[in-house]
Amino acid sequence: MKRRKFLALTAALVLAATTGLASCGNNSGSKGDTKELNMILYPDYVPQSVIDSFEKETGIKCNIDYVDNDTLIYTKWSEDPKGYDIGQPAISTLHALIDADMLQEISYEDIPNSKYISTDKCDISLNDNDKKYSIPYNTTGGYTWIYNTKTCPVTITKMDDLLDEKLRGQIVTMPYSFMWYPSALMHLGYSDSSTDEKEIAEATECDFKVALETKKPKSWLKSVSAFSNGIGGTLFFGVSDDREPIGLSDVQKDAEAISRLIKERITPLPQFILKPLQEDGKNLLALEVSPGRSTPYYYKADGVMEAYIRVGNESVIAPDYIVNELILKGTNQSFDTLTTDAVKKDYSFTLLEATYLERTGLRFEPSDYVSFGLADKNGFLTNAGKLMTDQHTVYNSRMFCTRWNGLEKGSIFDDALDDKEYEGNLIYLLKSGSEFIRNNSKVRFVKEAQYRVDKPDYAERAVTEALVNALIHRDYIVLGSEVHIDMFDDRVEITSPGGMFGGGSIQEYDIYSIRSMRGNPVIADLFHRMKYMERRGSGLRKIVSETEKLPGYTAAYKPEFSSTATDFRVILKNVNYNLEDDTHQVIHQVTHQVIELSTVSKQILAFCTTPKSKKELAVFCGFKDLRNFTLKHINPLLESGQLEMTIPDKPKSRNQKYITVRSE
Repeated sequence: MKRRKFLALTAALVLAATTGLASCGNNSGSKGDTKELNMILYPDYVPQSVIDSFEKETGIKCNIDYVDNDTLIYTKWSEDPKGYDIGQPAISTLHALIDADMLQEISYEDIPNSKYISTDKCDISLNDNDKKYSIPYNTTGGYTWIYNTKTCPVTITKMDDLLDEKLRGQIVTMPYSFMWYPSALMHLGYSDSSTDEKEIAEATECDFKVALETKKPKSWLKSVSAFSNGIGGTLFFGVSDDREPIGLSDVQKDAEAISRLIKERITPLPQFILKPLQEDGKNLLALEVSPGRSTPYYYKADGVMEAYIRVGNESVIAPDYIVNELILKGTNQSFDTLTTDAVKKDYSFTLLEATYLERTGLRFEPSDYVSFGLADKNGFLTNAGKLMTDQHTVYNSRMFCTRWNGLEKGSIFDDALDDKEYEGNLIYLLKSGSEFIRNNSKVRFVKEAQYRVDKPDYAERAVTEALVNALIHRDYIVLGSEVHIDMFDDRVEITSPGGMFGGGSIQEYDIYSIRSMRGNPVIADLFHRMKYMERRGSGLRKIVSETEKLPGYTAAYKPEFSSTATDFRVILKNVNYNLEDDTHQVIHQVTHQVIELSTVSKQILAFCTTPKSKKELAVFCGFKDLRNFTLKHINPLLESGQLEMTIPDKPKSRNQKYITVRSE
């Protein structure tokens, strides 16, 4: 009786998740007639204070095995069906325990608190509708979805709204497929409580097999690997590809073979449940595979291990970079958080510390290396730390930059106006990439009657955001990879290795509502601290908004974003491209004059904040031919009004100097 009292007590006090508390079969609830309860529960679902109070009140000692997945619950129960008095199976495991006759019926007269369980919500146990073997753990009978009404692109009034295409890739949920069954079924026009296996199969990832293949089990085991590495799925045995039931001759034998082959050929052992079904009088088997936490899940045979993923409705071998991502996912880590064998004291961080001081006004303290995630307490660098050393310690920390002649790529030797390769720490790459784009772009200006308007090809802040995005979000695992900057007459393309973190394509999303997903959170946090980016993940929006501020901007110049499974690309449009057709007309206007501002011209204007002689200017800019320097660089600046003489009435004076005209 006291065993039942405890079951009711925990059920009544702790309402957290849709699961059942089940009573195990044929156990007296004691070992050697001592007052003990043996339980198998999920961690933290029953507060320790409840257990302590129960033990104090009743004098019954609680022996608890804590497990964190359904497979372990089923496995431990199967190994010792009489070893537990009370268990806490999820609804996806409950039916298997009932079918295996491992649960005893509950005596409700021994549970006075059962009257407080809402009768209209008790059907949420699904697989025990008569409540003979289990008591609902959560009597709310539903799920909570939280969203921002100001930024969510759709109005959510029903479950079906959650499958709107605009929300693709933006919903975070627990990795249990049953949570999505009702929504997916309704979306397909079926009842949210449908028990039709065909309809359920249509609403989930699934494969169909006419018969169980034991001699060549890879034909179906690869799907087990793929489902475990992804969002889960179901394999139906005894069903044709067009979903017609064919039937199995010996369901029990096939079930044993499936269980054995999964244990022998899939590593680590995935979570799965086998369900016998009947359709049109034919015996079928459903193999339900849960999404795994210990990725990657490999198929192993003949000394070969292969991890599979789902692409469409097929299971294919995962490429190396996906396997690497699955490894990190399985360890709940990212590349930049991994500790290396590099000792911090063997490296210098001059550029990092100087940049941090310059941009924040704060010194980078020795303790910051640990607190920021650049090193561990033992003095070993993380990958994030290695990416910040003055030395080039991460081979893939590289950037290739090319200014192409025209609108398309060609030969580096024949069609490249400028070509640079950089390697080193991320701050160095950021500054080098910014400088390359700046040196290979132009700043025009429009001179009005009383002031001047600068017209740069690209917004400096947009360039910075695009480069930061490329450096912090890229995949550093792919060997021989690097960030690419390709400049053309009409655009700049910045391409980084690795697709969107979490999968999907950026083309499918609205950048104004997209959620920030960071593949390298330590690096991202450091760049945020140095004020290169905002933590709230507004980088793409900032690229667009800064470009929109440029003089001459129209919708045709809006930045573009694209991604594949292997790379992410940002395209910035040159807002001054196509202005050449109007140049002569503009130049001859009295109130408007447009010129191109070269790198040399920018150097002159920056140098002449105080008066400088022609000779000083030539030496500073690296020119020996004074006449050519004057004609090509000084005279155009004088004509445009950006530079002026200190002795304008005597242009050939030996004491002549030049000073930059300040913009108002």
